[in-house]
Amino acid sequence: MVVRICTGCTVYRKEPGMAVRICTGCTVYRKEPGMAVRICTEGVRYSSRSRYKTLTMITSKKIFITGQVQGVFFRDSTRQKANALKLKGGVRNLRDGRVEVQVSGEEAVVQLLIKWLEIGPKYAKVSTIKVVDIAMGSLLGTHSDCFEIWPTK
Repeated sequence: MVVRICTGCTVYRKEPGMAVRICTGCTVYRKEPGMAVRICTEGVRYSSRSRYKTLTMITSKKIFITGQVQGVFFRDSTRQKANALKLKGGVRNLRDGRVEVQVSGEEAVVQLLIKWLEIGPKYAKVSTIKVVDIAMGSLLGTHSDCFEIWPTK
C-alpha cells in the first residue's frame, strides 16, 4: 500500500506492513500502535489506521473572549477542556479584561472548543467571541504537546 501525502512528496518512508510517501516539509511524525501518522506543514493529516485513508485538516486559531471571563476560572477550565480534546496551544488573560486563546488541532475538534468557549465555565458570562485564523506553527509557547496557561499579556 502506498499513501501519497502531498503534491510536493519526495521522501519515501517504509513502515512495518506499509509504505508511505511524505512531504519534505512535514515536521511532525507520530507513531502509535498500529498507526503511522505524518502531519504536513500545509495542515493535512493522513492516517493509515484503516483500509481507507482519512483526510483531516489541521487548523490554528486565535480566539478573543469578552465579558465576565476573568476571575471565574476561565483559563483553567479552558485548559482542562482543551487537554481533554487533545489540542495544543494556550490561554491567557489580557490586561483589557479579555481572555485570549490560541489553539491548534483538527478542524472539527477546534470547533468543539470554540462552541464550548461561547458558553464558558459555570460562573463566566461570555458576551462576544472573535475567532481569527492564524498561520500553522505561529502559536506562542508551543514547546509541549498539551494546552497551557500562559502569563497575562
